[in-house]
Amino acid sequence: MIKNYINKIIASQKFTPTFLGMFFNPFWFARRNLFYSIKLHGKKLSGKILDIGCGSKPYKNYLNGSYVGLEVADKNANNKNLDSEILSFDGKDFPFESNSIDSILCTQVLEHVENPPLFFSEIKRILKKDGLLLLTVPFVWAEHDIPNDFNRFTIFGLKKLLMENKFDVIEYKKIGNNFSIIGQLINSYLYDILPNKIKYNIITHIFLYGFFNLSFYLLSKILPKNDNLYLDNVILAQFKKN
Repeated sequence: MIKNYINKIIASQKFTPTFLGMFFNPFWFARRNLFYSIKLHGKKLSGKILDIGCGSKPYKNYLNGSYVGLEVADKNANNKNLDSEILSFDGKDFPFESNSIDSILCTQVLEHVENPPLFFSEIKRILKKDGLLLLTVPFVWAEHDIPNDFNRFTIFGLKKLLMENKFDVIEYKKIGNNFSIIGQLINSYLYDILPNKIKYNIITHIFLYGFFNLSFYLLSKILPKNDNLYLDNVILAQFKKN
């Protein structure tokens, strides 16, 4: 009974963690920063909104428009959350007409894109003039979704990529740019090396991941930030068609 209750808490704290999630989520720093950033900027997206690489749609309720998700076909086959709001595609051609999308959310996806120029050509094709793109991309992070992990971008690389594709950067931010990054990397390291029976244990979540989350959260409050070392980039950009 208690175990099931705690497992529900762990699941609820996966992508939209609260302060409580500090003791239940080994990726608390990264997911918390992303959630707050998407919650802040998501309401600026409006009209028909496409969530590229939507997964289980954790950010749907923080967007301000008509929602549709997009996932690659092979992932959809195993996606228990697949429903009428999620469309599948081959990873190359988006199943939308040209100039049919008002806003795009693309969070933690670009690192998995094997051909970024082709990816952006499709974004430009479907996005309306002055449409918004809310983009989040990791900078310091372990390889994941192996072997489909191809890219890491600095903020300068992202700005260049967006400019080359006729996007104006409206706002950008480096998140996880304080001492919390060290705690996050420790927990990520432990999560990767621990055997499953320990990795997913409730005791491990609370007293191991939770310990490092709390310790480095407190340290991050007293130690200076470092804008050269950070977890993720967040960019809000506007598309300027020819």
